[in-house]
Amino acid sequence: MEVNKIQITRKQTLNVFLKHSLQRLGLFRRLLVCTAFVDEPGLKLLNQLLVQGPEARCCVKVLTMPGPARALRSRLPGPERFWSDRIFGIHNLHAKVCVAIGRDFRDSRALVTSANLTQRGCKHNFELGALAAEKRPQD
Repeated sequence: MEVNKIQITRKQTLNVFLKHSLQRLGLFRRLLVCTAFVDEPGLKLLNQLLVQGPEARCCVKVLTMPGPARALRSRLPGPERFWSDRIFGIHNLHAKVCVAIGRDFRDSRALVTSANLTQRGCKHNFELGALAAEKRPQD
């Protein structure tokens, strides 16, 4: 795997990575989303990933600050304890990383970014992101 894109962007790199992962969730064995701050649109996207993960046979895990973790757990179906091994609230978390591990290694991707999963982080701020993905002929 090689880094094939490093850019400063106002575009929605984190948001696009997660939406792309949601559309192709069945390609991945695991998806890890680590972001300190999450607003309402981000919570909706994480909710979709977590709910659709088992159906796609993809283990989705979210690491975030305690507040967003509680908000996310409260809106998911079933008892909160069902989600306790998938959603982790970590005090003073600052990392912003997404890793999608493909069933086929060539489908694996990783994004390290300075953006949080918020409107400001995804649309307004200038953020730096490094995307690592296998280069394929169609890339």
